[in-house]
Amino acid sequence: MFRVLNSAARIGNVVLRSAAIVLALVMMFFAGYAVLDSFYLEQMAFSSWDLIQYRPVDESGHLSPEAFDELLKINPDVVGWITIYDTNIDYPIVQGPDDLYYVNRDIYGDSTLSGSVYLQSVNSPDFSDQFNLLYGHHFDNGAMFGDVVNFKDPDYFEEHQYGELITRDGIYYLKFFVCIETDAYDSNIYGVTQLDGQAQADEFTASPRKLVFYPSSNPVKGAAAGSDQADVVLPDGMDHDQLLALSTCDDAESDGRTVIIADVGEGEASRGAAATPSTGEIRPGEGRWAVLNLITMILTLCCLVPFVIRFVSGKERKRALVGTLLTLIVCTASVLLFFLTENMRYPATLRDFWTPFMIFIFASALLITSLTDRRKEKEA
Repeated sequence: MFRVLNSAARIGNVVLRSAAIVLALVMMFFAGYAVLDSFYLEQMAFSSWDLIQYRPVDESGHLSPEAFDELLKINPDVVGWITIYDTNIDYPIVQGPDDLYYVNRDIYGDSTLSGSVYLQSVNSPDFSDQFNLLYGHHFDNGAMFGDVVNFKDPDYFEEHQYGELITRDGIYYLKFFVCIETDAYDSNIYGVTQLDGQAQADEFTASPRKLVFYPSSNPVKGAAAGSDQADVVLPDGMDHDQLLALSTCDDAESDGRTVIIADVGEGEASRGAAATPSTGEIRPGEGRWAVLNLITMILTLCCLVPFVIRFVSGKERKRALVGTLLTLIVCTASVLLFFLTENMRYPATLRDFWTPFMIFIFASALLITSLTDRRKEKEA
């Protein structure tokens, strides 16, 4: 009886180890693919040199009609170019027949998850409306409109207030004055093309929207940074005759949106401090920590348990030494990666840029543990 049970237990152990090895290999393949796919996708989301060379300005910084014509040859839906100085936002703007057409299409018309920066379909393509709205995807590394969410940080806002909008009619300079957290159903932002002066400004900052920040250089009466009061008076010296808004998704909630709004002005006086677009350096997600990364780190540390049990029981210390050292190295890598890239004082998100790396490390620890146990089983 005991012999039968012992044989069944051995068969069960072999099955479990084999399943663990297969699972580890599948996880490593998946994580490797996810890393490469994420890197390719997020790199492609930045404006490549092939595209940047068509930015419709000449060497002196003036509008180049010839360059704009070249953009139109690439795609007749191009209506402008948006640049926010010293950020990764430096893209051509397209406008489709509806607000979904360019969600997953690039400027060349090819399918891509990064999509394009596009003007909402109800706006005039010449940006003659009082309120013009641009959409762009949010990438944690700052690609597309990923940098828009950084405007929720007052220091970042202070340093990135200026940009420019290039159209066929000329170059218009932008000065951002407010960042708002809202949702995708905000009827006072989405679908809006005309404004009503201060009344519209009050609508921008009224509850349930959250007024995140006004730059301190433009003091606001009746509201401090982070306030959601409705009786907000916009900074003096801004007539708000024409505004441009940039909208992107917010990781905190599925329908959440972060919107920054700028005054649109003409002439060098509106340009602000001289600055340049960024070159698209990959950065990990900021302001969130990933729950899945924490779970993966804990599972990786669990792979040390069998080796700890053997050392405590005094069994196979020498034979387990190699497996223990390898697993310990992998666990150390997991812990270091987590604490160097995650800050649990921030709000939580399910996953981030580093999740595939954490999965790969866990799969490596699981594979080492399974192979080490299997070899010892044969030697026994």
